Amino acid sequence: MKKKLLHLTTAILLLVTISFEINAQPVLDNSFSGDGYLLNKVSAAGDDIPRTVLIQSNGRILTGGNSFDQIGYSDIHIMRTKANGSMDQTFGTAGIATIPGGFFCDMALLPGGKIIVAGSGVGPTNVNNFIVYRLTKTGLLDTTFGNGGSVEVNIPNQSMICFDVVIQSDGKILLGGYVGGYANNDMLVVRLKANGNIDNTFATGGKFIFLQTSKNSECRQIALQADGKIIVGGAIDTLVFTAFLRYDYAALRLTTNGTLDNTFGVGV
Repeated sequence: MKKKLLHLTTAILLLVTISFEINAQPVLDNSFSGDGYLLNKVSAAGDDIPRTVLIQSNGRILTGGNSFDQIGYSDIHIMRTKANGSMDQTFGTAGIATIPGGFFCDMALLPGGKIIVAGSGVGPTNVNNFIVYRLTKTGLLDTTFGNGGSVEVNIPNQSMICFDVVIQSDGKILLGGYVGGYANNDMLVVRLKANGNIDNTFATGGKFIFLQTSKNSECRQIALQADGKIIVGGAIDTLVFTAFLRYDYAALRLTTNGTLDNTFGVGV
């Protein structure tokens, strides 16, 4: 009887514990920034729009995004705070690194603390290019990367919009997005060497373009398999009733040299 009573008591306590955990409401952590949140005006005027947050190995927090002025022009801003939510004064200017005139898309961390920032911006043929920046661990442009700290990737007379950046284990940089114009966009993956040079061993001239007749496509995110193959996630549209476009989920797998892996999926 005592044994049964003990089991019953334990079961009741377990149910109470589970119920409490399920019904417990999350609360702000007041040990962060004094009240659980940090509100910081990055630009003096206009809108500040963050897009990506990363945690460095030392616990410091990077938040990247854009600041737009009143007529829509943007700058890239990367803000770094300490683990307790206070601004990291050793980074950029008073905790904020600014890249004038760029549009932020994503960022990634390199071993040693350097930061890759991927974006888009108007290039020499007056259309958007992929632009990649490398910052030092103190938030300055790393002039040993590309041309004074940045690299532009362009396809002449074609607009390119970047959405994602991923760093391979060998330090090479993968960028995903699309190339094209208003009427026709094609999924695009670009690979750079660690120093910013285009990797000509990847796809064709360092650029994989997924061409589909009468279809638009775009890459939204890239993931790496353990064997080095590349998963590309995005969308492909289908023309419906000759007038409307319907986007569907799409996933591609590329080999390590940037060719379509025909052993994956059933085609589109």
